[in-house]
Amino acid sequence: MIPAAVFLLWWILTGTHVIPATALSTPRATWDSFTYLLNRQDLAGDVGVSLRRAALGLALGAGVGTALGIIVGLYRLGEELELRDRLLAELGVHREAADSSG
Repeated sequence: MIPAAVFLLWWILTGTHVIPATALSTPRATWDSFTYLLNRQDLAGDVGVSLRRAALGLALGAGVGTALGIIVGLYRLGEELELRDRLLAELGVHREAADSSG
């Protein structure tokens, strides 16, 4: 319901020139640009590259986060490097509260 209302508002405001075309294009112009890029440019390939990059970033972030979590949770090295305290400080949690919770 809300997306339809937003679309209708967009259509009305740009169609009546309340919002100029230089500020926000009309739905028709947006659709025409989309179909042009889809048919005549490599939009699908560009989207694929972007998705691969996002997935790689997620995998790297999750891998590093998991490795740090294991170090902090299981090994004395985590305490020596004070990683736990740094991570808790980043999250805004005081050490005493973290120790009492589990």
